[in-house]
Amino acid sequence: MHPSSFIPTQIWTYLVLYFSTILLGNAVAFSAFILAFLGGLGPWGMLSVAITVALADLSGDSLWFLLGRTLRDTKTGNFIKRHLPHHDLISKHIHEDSLKWLYLSKFLTSVTAPFLFLLGWSGNVSLKKFFKANIRTTFFWIAILLFVSTVIGSGLLPFVSPKFFRKIEVTISMVVVFIVIFQILMKYLTKKPAVRNFFKKLAGFTNGNGNGNGLNDSN
Repeated sequence: MHPSSFIPTQIWTYLVLYFSTILLGNAVAFSAFILAFLGGLGPWGMLSVAITVALADLSGDSLWFLLGRTLRDTKTGNFIKRHLPHHDLISKHIHEDSLKWLYLSKFLTSVTAPFLFLLGWSGNVSLKKFFKANIRTTFFWIAILLFVSTVIGSGLLPFVSPKFFRKIEVTISMVVVFIVIFQILMKYLTKKPAVRNFFKKLAGFTNGNGNGNGLNDSN
């Protein structure tokens, strides 16, 4: 394949992966990780898939949360809420322990979007808490996907195979890198005044006012 046609094809592949992960959930991401592990997406496939899935999860989850928060008690919001699957059951669990279910929703692909919409709708979790928890759950989930896809992707490869151990080494290195990045982001989010002010302004905007009173900074 000519180099000029290779780059657009790769970009198209990751754009499809990005939007598919948002619309269809992490089942698509899991398949992409296995394909990348087997070498189907080139030497940097695993890293590229991890970055794409992280961006898709962070932006997609934030979109559903902010949508629920913004449309709360509106005609459009009530219409969407009524047509969400299992909305009564999800609402009950949200009131019990919101952040715990944010973690569990990653494993329940069919209810991730409804849960995030209703979580934003409920107003139980501030924007600051949500974004911190969302980053944490996303990196945690990607680490799981990396590990499971490595195990499944290895298939029947002999455990003494140098190639297998090399792939394990790369996967573990990527998990470590993601953990380090996560720690840096957490420190940045909790210590930078500019970031805290951004959350306050965003909370005020989504609540229909500009004074930032919609953000609860309690941890």
